[in-house]
Amino acid sequence: MEFLKFYVLSSESEQQADQDEQLVYFNRSHIVSIKPIKMLINHHVVDGYWLRLSNGKKYKATQIPDEFKQLFCETPHKRSLNVKHFPDDGALL
Repeated sequence: MEFLKFYVLSSESEQQADQDEQLVYFNRSHIVSIKPIKMLINHHVVDGYWLRLSNGKKYKATQIPDEFKQLFCETPHKRSLNVKHFPDDGALL
């Protein structure tokens, strides 16, 4: 097993003003998807990530491993639907 370090929000409700982040280690093989999102934390909009695990649980992460951050920097995560032909992205990861 290979564990990866994440910081996730510990409050259950998005509406809570006092959200804390918690250090969690997830097994690499249990991570199904990671999606960049914008989150409201203490009245500030910050970059974050939706994590989905193989057991169906979802987490909002404030920090993810650098290897995943680099993937989002290399490939744009939004594309215009006005383009008639999408460029070939190559092999899926």
